[in-house]
Amino acid sequence: MDISISKTLYRLALILALGALWLNLSGPAVLADGMILPDVLGLGYLGVRYHHVTVSIEDGHAVTRVEQEFYNPYDLEVSGQYLFPVPPDAILSGFQAEVNGESQTVLRQDAAATNAALYANVAQQRDPSLLQYVDWESLAFDVSLSPGQSSRVALKYEQVLVPVGGMYRYRYTLSTERYSSQPLEQASVKVDVRSSSGLADVYSARHPVTVEQVERGRARVSWEAQNVLPSEDFELFVAPSGGGFGG
Repeated sequence: MDISISKTLYRLALILALGALWLNLSGPAVLADGMILPDVLGLGYLGVRYHHVTVSIEDGHAVTRVEQEFYNPYDLEVSGQYLFPVPPDAILSGFQAEVNGESQTVLRQDAAATNAALYANVAQQRDPSLLQYVDWESLAFDVSLSPGQSSRVALKYEQVLVPVGGMYRYRYTLSTERYSSQPLEQASVKVDVRSSSGLADVYSARHPVTVEQVERGRARVSWEAQNVLPSEDFELFVAPSGGGFGG
């Protein structure tokens, strides 16, 4: 059998097997991207111009940096809450947030407070997709935009990736960008992956990523798109090995 076909079949089988393992063992172990929930009744979502994600993964420890630009397309001032849902079993630390370069005081909300915010917006926006975050804790801070104003939001956080089936899975919830009033002008994810034992494989099952081998045990992964409303979460599978990249 052709080597490329064999490798493709191997990956397909591995994805199916790992998918079953993650469903059974991990539950919703994913860090969700944040969203702005407007306070104004009957008002739609704000717009997002761009969404850039830069990730560093080293031996199962991930540091994620996010840059987003929100804009207010309405002719009135919009105040709201930037809500960052935290899954029950996510191992999250060092969360930092800035708006236009100014550090924000971040409030950690329990499940009851998160649910109250979500239920209010489900009724307001008639958008039941928000219910996927019910019973999660959340990190939140207030945001206010004047008519036509844009604001840049920057986030940074760390997480521990738990290996399953000999692989790490990094997942970033890009699909929350459905809560934008218009398609994003730009969306990108860049990941620097390092493994002290070498890398057997690095790939995404959902996005057409570019993988560049930098050196033994290190690879760069990139994905980008324009004029898009992301509908799928970004996933990256990392398989360490003792034989180096491709070994």
